[in-house]
Amino acid sequence: MNTDYFSSFTEYLRTGNTSDLSNYLEAFENEEILSVYRNGFYKSCIEALASNFPVTKIILGEEKFNFLAVQYIDKNLPKHGTLVGYGNRFSHFLKKAIYCNNPQLSEISYEISILDKAWLDCLNSKSEAFKLTAERIIKLTQADQNITQLSLVLPSDVQLISLSLNSFELWLSIKEHESLPMQVSLTQQPEKVIFWQNQGQVIGKTLSSIESLFFTKLASNQHCFESIVDEINKAYSEEDVSKLFSACLENGLIASPDIFALK
Repeated sequence: MNTDYFSSFTEYLRTGNTSDLSNYLEAFENEEILSVYRNGFYKSCIEALASNFPVTKIILGEEKFNFLAVQYIDKNLPKHGTLVGYGNRFSHFLKKAIYCNNPQLSEISYEISILDKAWLDCLNSKSEAFKLTAERIIKLTQADQNITQLSLVLPSDVQLISLSLNSFELWLSIKEHESLPMQVSLTQQPEKVIFWQNQGQVIGKTLSSIESLFFTKLASNQHCFESIVDEINKAYSEEDVSKLFSACLENGLIASPDIFALK
């Protein structure tokens, strides 16, 4: 009975049709009470999407965003009551939903929403336990451990995304000022963006060519320190690689599942 009721109630939330709930209603006024729950449900979901995709909402405008949000909710009911992180498929939904009427807006909103989601995922992620730090490197070296054979990976709380447009600066400007610039002009200029946490704050930046190569290697698989450095040294100087590695250690952007095993 409970399963049937919840299935019927879920269908009501999606469609507003109370026919499947008729067996559970004692009087007509109960339908009016149900409408309060349905309106509250949609309001909460729209507010959650607006909170999770704030820059996307500004790009689309409140009216269009809310219209698309309702469509998304109909097809993707939340699975958690807290609505934290709700909207895992929102970016792909936007791209398809807008494309026929406005291909350019479809691509821009898609990329902006990806940036919104990456920022949110980074904020909500737990800190990686296997991060390499300068202190850990020193201790391993003092213990005569061969750090060149450490397997290096991208920390689980770091978000690395690829974009087709040069949209990061636009996203960052809107997020900081909470308004659209006078003119929006993006070009087909691929860029990689990284998000990470530093003392509770989410930081994002576009990657240079050497950084892009380095982090792509970290994200692709477990490569040992030596093999990554050797490959990067083919295209860049040892000084550049050393500076990059030091900056990554300082910002907690490298992890290794081997560090505890080597103690």
